This record gives sequence, structure tokens and C-alpha cells, in this order.
Amino acid sequence: MTEKVFLEILAAHAKWLERDAGGRHANLAGEDLCRMDLRGVDLRGANLVAAELKNTNLKGANLRYADLMRTNFFGADLSDADLYYAAAPCVNFQSALLAGASLRNVNLQGADFRAANLQNIDLYCANLQGADLRKASLRKANLQEVNFLDADLRGADLRGVKLQNANLRGANLRDANLQNANLRDADLENCVLCDCAFEKTIISHRGADAYVTITPIADV
Repeated sequence: MTEKVFLEILAAHAKWLERDAGGRHANLAGEDLCRMDLRGVDLRGANLVAAELKNTNLKGANLRYADLMRTNFFGADLSDADLYYAAAPCVNFQSALLAGASLRNVNLQGADFRAANLQNIDLYCANLQGADLRKASLRKANLQEVNFLDADLRGADLRGVKLQNANLRGANLRDANLQNANLRDADLENCVLCDCAFEKTIISHRGADAYVTITPIADV
């Protein structure tokens, strides 16, 4: 898609959001928006199903209520972006930058976050069932009440995260770093916590079958 066509669609979408005459809902399903500079763009409620946004700059973008199913954000910059209540099952955030972004209440079932930077992200009450977060960095993230059922968090950096009341049933956290993490009242039934790094970690779980090997880490 050319920049000219995209700007026309964006202008019509802005009118649609304001319910002005001539407005039109942005339908960007399947479109190629790779490597475009879309910083601060307002695409609230837009249809971006299966769109290609590889290495696209979406810093500070507003994607609230957008349909992001199977959208490819590989390597994209979504730092400080707002995806509140977006629908994003099977979305690809591999190697993406989402530091400081808000993904509260987002459906991220089956999403790919491998090696993504999710530091200080707000995922409160999001659905990450079956998501792949291997080697992702989630330092100081808000993961309270997140559904991690059967998610893969092997090798993830979870230092200082808030996981109160999170559902970690069947999740695999092998080799994850949980220093200073708060897992108070998290559901750890059948959760794998083998070879994790624990220091000043708060764990009081509701599940009965967590497998835990505590690996102390010396103060630096």
C-alpha cells in the first residue's frame, strides 16, 4: 500500500471515529504496511486482520478495540502504544518492542511473543492462553489476573513482575528469572517452575502441584 492511499484511508477513518459525513471504517485486512512510520497513528477499532506490519514504527499508536487477529508485528516498535481491548489472537509480536505499552483486557490467545521486549507493559486481565513468550523480557510488567493457561515462558525475564491472581495452570516457566516477582495468590497448578531463579520472590499459590527448584542468586 502506498503512503498516499494509506493517508486517505486514515483521514476517512478519523471522520468515521467522529461520526462525520464521509467517514469510513478503516479496513486494512491483509495490507502490507511494513516499515512505515506510523508513530502516534489513531486506528481505534480498525480492521487489521492478517495485515503485515513487520518492522513498522507504531510508537504511541492508538489501536484500542482494533481487530489484530493474525497480524504480523515482527520487529515492530509498539512502545507506549495503546491496545486496550483489542482482539489479537494468534498475533505475531516476535522480536517486537512493546515497552510501556497497554494491552489491558486484550485477547492474545496463541500469540507469539518470542524474544519480544515487554518491559513495563500493562497486560492486566489479558488472555495469553497458549501464548509463546520464550526468552521474552517482561521486567516490571503488570501481569495481574492474566490468563497464562498452558503458556510457554521458558527463559523469560520476569524480574519484578506483578503476577497476583494470575492463572499459570499448565504454564512452563523453566529457566525463567523470577527475582523480586510477586506471585501472591497465583494459580500454579501443574505449572513447571524448574530451574527458575528466585530471590525475594513472593509465592503463595492456590494450585497443589507446582514443581519448584529454587536457585538462589547472589546480590550484585
